[in-house]
Amino acid sequence: MFVVKRDNSRELHDSSNIRKQTIACVEDLNLSYEKLELEAQISFVDGMKTSNIQKILTLTALNLNSIDEPNWIYAAGRLELYNLYHNTKKVYDVSKKRGQVYDAINLFDYAKKHSELTYDPYMFDLAELNDYIDPERDKLFTYLGVETLIKRYLLKDKQTGFVTELPQHFLMSLAMFLASKEEATKRTEWAKIFYNQMSLLKFLPATPTLSNGRVLNGNCMSCAVGSTPDNLEGIFNTYSEQAQGSKHGTGFGWDWTRVRALGGIINNTKDASGGLIPWLKIENDIAVAVDQLGVRLGAIAVSIEVWHKDVIDYLDLKKNSGEEKRRAKELFIALSITDIFMRRVETEKDFTLFDPYDVPELSETFGAAHEIAYLNAENRFKLEPESFTNEPLVINAKSLYKRMQTVYWETGMPFLIFKDNANIAHQNKREGVIRSSNLCTEIFQPASENKTILCNLGSINLSKCNSVEDLKETIPIAMRMLDNVVDLNYYAIPKSEKNQKRTRAIGLGIAGEAEMIANKQMMYGSKEHKNLIRELYSNFAEISDKASKELGAEKGTWNEDSPYRNAYRRAIAPTSSVSILFGTTAMHEPVYNKIWIEDNKLGAFKMTAPNITADNYNFYVNAYDVNQQDMVECTSIRQEFIDQGISHNLYFRPGASGKEVYDTIMYAWKKELKSLYYLRSESLDIQEPREYVIKCYGCEG
Repeated sequence: MFVVKRDNSRELHDSSNIRKQTIACVEDLNLSYEKLELEAQISFVDGMKTSNIQKILTLTALNLNSIDEPNWIYAAGRLELYNLYHNTKKVYDVSKKRGQVYDAINLFDYAKKHSELTYDPYMFDLAELNDYIDPERDKLFTYLGVETLIKRYLLKDKQTGFVTELPQHFLMSLAMFLASKEEATKRTEWAKIFYNQMSLLKFLPATPTLSNGRVLNGNCMSCAVGSTPDNLEGIFNTYSEQAQGSKHGTGFGWDWTRVRALGGIINNTKDASGGLIPWLKIENDIAVAVDQLGVRLGAIAVSIEVWHKDVIDYLDLKKNSGEEKRRAKELFIALSITDIFMRRVETEKDFTLFDPYDVPELSETFGAAHEIAYLNAENRFKLEPESFTNEPLVINAKSLYKRMQTVYWETGMPFLIFKDNANIAHQNKREGVIRSSNLCTEIFQPASENKTILCNLGSINLSKCNSVEDLKETIPIAMRMLDNVVDLNYYAIPKSEKNQKRTRAIGLGIAGEAEMIANKQMMYGSKEHKNLIRELYSNFAEISDKASKELGAEKGTWNEDSPYRNAYRRAIAPTSSVSILFGTTAMHEPVYNKIWIEDNKLGAFKMTAPNITADNYNFYVNAYDVNQQDMVECTSIRQEFIDQGISHNLYFRPGASGKEVYDTIMYAWKKELKSLYYLRSESLDIQEPREYVIKCYGCEG
């Protein structure tokens, strides 16, 4: 019987070739290659493609994955790597060479192949770096990790679509890119240090740096945060800025609070303004028209403060019913909430909605100053109603809140920004007032029409790196890598470059907390868990602050009055794709499911929570089964040590009462959280919950 090889040649079927693969894929994993071969049940026919045999073996390994034998996910990863190696060898035309693929393709070959690299590979000692590459570290990737590398991160030939780099070449190339701004005599050594942390899966920068860091016009920043002024030029500058950024894969969080409301005055003509909604409709169309690198729709989150007179129409933006011209279904929406509003909700008192044209001071203040300004505006309305160009609207605060909560339950939005909590905790108050956040609600820096903020993110893998010693080793290296991104980034939004290089803001976060505590046999939300994270995040803050000070002493500080290199240092963002590369759980949250069905090009197969075993099974708790106020309290503890913010989702079963949701949101506000991200209900959920993160591609850790 003959089989057809990948180069379309035919040869006699030799079962020993399959045996080599099955033995190799289970090496050191305490698995049986005989079991894999038996379960595969390959029906050999004359002319069968060897690539199809490979697919059957991989899918079989995936379906063997279980709580008793979780390592099959790594065996399947090795089988997928074997496929990648074969295909990459063909691209380099070394298919006839003997030996391992990393021997056949070295960094010199790689450098010649990739003329699009934005750094000169010959700035480094390529022979030394080539010898430093450890091919065995490919085995640290699970099947989904390998699949994600191929789909999203490894460079491809633009004409054929074939992958042109191997996983360790990818990580070394990225390390070289990040080290290219270091002193000439130290570049090679820093490249080795950076490579070591990434290839051991202790730290990875966020998706934009992984995807774009080494290529021409590569945007390494995850999101942008901006603010629109109340004038025509500023509004259209917003559209231009977002179009330019979206073209290069940037997502946006954008404040529209200052734009005047429906019925406002224009050029001394009363009742002339069409309000916010028509402008947001245009923004929605920009997200559709200028997609992210042709891969997905533009990702734009808009925000207004709760006292804005157009807030009711704003909350209807994503409704399926009503006039289409007053809907913006592709936008993400957020609502910036003030303390005075929350107190009036609690006491069921009236709340006044204003046109920002009449009360510009409200968006420029927070805390006690905002409350004084707000009360003054209400008193002025009572005493001098004629002083307002657009009559304020008095409504019951609780009724507005209920409307907001209903939309939140039905759509998962608006994301909630607790404006006063964010500003009171803000450590750089001279930078201005924080009005909103980014697309994933973890970046808290003041933006304005003259200052667009960028999010430069990366994550520590807590499943591998959680002792004080581990953190002391990895965090300073991670901080240095992210700091270098500031200088290496291609700035698709020109005006953002000046501010970014001034503040040198970064957002170091985490992934894998749920796996870490499961391995420690702690229940999520328990007293032991809360004690652990208090100590862990305290160390995280202390070590990262120290690292930024050391960088400041070496390279200069962001401000002559500050000892830090970076004005902002920590933020916990969603980490879906990066967590898959790590082979661990996403950011700080519990798992969605212990077991679920994944469906991709191979077919449907069973997946389990990362490295789940009989020992840690009971400690992997479904997010919907965790008391949500315990989750909020855990994030409140983390927030003490995070100078920016934390993406925090809420999880409720379909039968949850409105009071449960209300109490949790109130609790989050009182526990001084800065934001709440999605409200996820199982009725809106999916088995493998990556749908919304794909839309939020840039921030996924």
